[in-house]
Amino acid sequence: MTARERPWPVGAPGWVGLTVSDVGAATGFYGDLLGWTFRTSATPDGRPYLFALHEGRLAAGIVQAATPGVPPEWVTYLTTDDTARTLDRAEEAGGEVMMGVLPVVGGSEVAILQDPTGAVVGLWRPGEHIGFEVTEEPGSLAWVELLTDDVPVAQAFYGATFGLAFAPLPQIAGYVTVLADDAVVGGIGPLGSMADGVEEPHWLVYFRVADMAAAIAVAETHGGRPEEPFDTEFGRIAVVRGPEGEVFALMADVTPAA
Repeated sequence: MTARERPWPVGAPGWVGLTVSDVGAATGFYGDLLGWTFRTSATPDGRPYLFALHEGRLAAGIVQAATPGVPPEWVTYLTTDDTARTLDRAEEAGGEVMMGVLPVVGGSEVAILQDPTGAVVGLWRPGEHIGFEVTEEPGSLAWVELLTDDVPVAQAFYGATFGLAFAPLPQIAGYVTVLADDAVVGGIGPLGSMADGVEEPHWLVYFRVADMAAAIAVAETHGGRPEEPFDTEFGRIAVVRGPEGEVFALMADVTPAA
């Protein structure tokens, strides 16, 4: 298991959370798809909040929407060591605050903003727990990327807000990898390059699975709508819409040709 014991670097993804109208249905879907178990908690206003666990380690969160009709969505939260100050920097760089600083369980803080290209992203300040505690294992986060119609504007914004650096990815035209503390922590690419059917700029989360065919069968059984998987040099990928229509991706190793 690729476990993590200390907080993620500033600007790196520290948490991913799903907002849905039916938390029970979501736990059934993701529990079977990714092998998650769940620990029950609640938001400050009393809504159900479930911590998803992979082999006992924090992997993601699922929360009930505050009001009916809120679109289901996976949100990527980037790590900060000072939520209020990061929001100020985001506004100075052209972002818009959608939800101010909110204390959550364990002394952590979250906030939500919209970047200048229109993508929604969260802030995560670690408290009692660091955020997700496992990556790159089946059932855990594998990758996050911003898909946007203006990559240079996005680079300028995230660089100014979080102090991130960027490096071109020659394999994909217009795509850059995101670096925090000299480590690759995500990507920014042209909107439409993943063909995930989302027309607005957005962050896409990828979860690793051991067997893509088996995962797709599970997703379909529970009302998910997976697209045809395809192979890349980074792995086998399939875009999936969950039971409420939320979009995410699965990633597995490419099976060697016989």
